[in-house]
Amino acid sequence: MRTYTLLLIAALLTSLVGCGSSRDSSRHWKRIDEYNEYLHNPKNRKRDEHGLGYIDDIPDIMPSLHALEKMGEIIHVFLVFPNVPQSEEVSRYWLRYVSDIPEIIYATGPSVSYAGDETYRTKGVQPFYTNLWFKPTAEEKVKELIHGIEEFGENKEGPSTTE
Repeated sequence: MRTYTLLLIAALLTSLVGCGSSRDSSRHWKRIDEYNEYLHNPKNRKRDEHGLGYIDDIPDIMPSLHALEKMGEIIHVFLVFPNVPQSEEVSRYWLRYVSDIPEIIYATGPSVSYAGDETYRTKGVQPFYTNLWFKPTAEEKVKELIHGIEEFGENKEGPSTTE
């Protein structure tokens, strides 16, 4: 009985003060800052035999993204656009858009290398999709992004540039 009580107290204390406290978001934001510094440091950029650029050993920020989402500090959405086929144009639009909005913390989309790999490709038109992790203050910007991507399904040219 005593061992059970001690384990229960230890579990309660761990959840309250935490071992690496999951309630303290600062370490997760620090991890994301370190990730961004690593990505933007020219010393980490390399070229393959074809001259294409890449970055090796990218830090994994998924645990921090999940923790920040659980704490309510960021929102995660997985969006599939069934009427928007994957294309270079929509990918360029998406990448440019998410890169310009600092409140969009992290985004993933279709991999160009995977799109060309026929081993696991399914038949039919592949829809565009994205995962977004963003601050609640970016909600309107994300809605604008969704609207812009949907225009690629209605208009092959994508969003109009005249506003």
